[in-house]
Amino acid sequence: MAAQYAGDVNYLAGSIREAIQAEAIVAYSLAGVTRKLVTVARETVGAGTITFDKVNLGTNTISSADISARTDSTTAMTATVINTDKATITPALYPVMVNQYYKSAMSNSHDYSTTWGRLIANALAAKVDNLLNDLFDGFSNAVGTSTEGITTDVLLEGLAKLKSYMAPGQPAFVAPSGAIWSTYGLIPEIIGTNNYAGSVQDEALRSAFVNRVAGIDIYHSEEFTESGSATKSGIFVPAALGYGYIAQPDEFLIKPHDNVPILAMQWYGLFFGGVIELVNNYGVEVHTKTS
Repeated sequence: MAAQYAGDVNYLAGSIREAIQAEAIVAYSLAGVTRKLVTVARETVGAGTITFDKVNLGTNTISSADISARTDSTTAMTATVINTDKATITPALYPVMVNQYYKSAMSNSHDYSTTWGRLIANALAAKVDNLLNDLFDGFSNAVGTSTEGITTDVLLEGLAKLKSYMAPGQPAFVAPSGAIWSTYGLIPEIIGTNNYAGSVQDEALRSAFVNRVAGIDIYHSEEFTESGSATKSGIFVPAALGYGYIAQPDEFLIKPHDNVPILAMQWYGLFFGGVIELVNNYGVEVHTKTS
């Protein structure tokens, strides 16, 4: 597209002009990764709490141990008690505001009004990921160590823990770049290990990524709080974690406000919600060296 001519000041002096390309370069966060892999609850405005039902997951459960052969038909059966517990989120407000000053808007050839909205939505989605990823540290079951990189054995050990608790659904591994692409990451291990062969190693060599290893889907997120040179990522199924929000009417509320006294358009974004661990044994903390 042809360049448009505009200045970033409020005057043009003779032939001194600045060429500004019509396409803006915009930095977005990697967002909406973990929030798509957990149990999501949507409530309407007016709800004071967001509740998830947990059935047959407490002290009282029904299993094969409750069933035995009967040798007579006269003795009354004893009822099996089943837990119907609840996990409750008390939503909190997570707001952000961006000022778009009139002077900047009037001296720029680009209309950034739609860009601000997209950036705010992206940042809000990244915050949800950040809150969910912080919950990995709360899983009681853990694999790996802060002094060693990720390996397939670590993933399989985590999967074994999930299987032992009959965690339902497809397991996912969410990790930062250091646990995937660095010297201590999963991809170098796949490429440089003779134990891998065929399509998995070929996929890693061609695209520097693999979608599934050891029965676990692989996802990349940077919304982690790094601790030194190690990160606590996680392997989990959707029922392990919950994210709930009060619809406004959508998940995120984004709107502009014209603030004339400060000569700016103020963009507001927020979500009203929170995260919670639902079933501890349906997730595994993965502590590995990342740099």
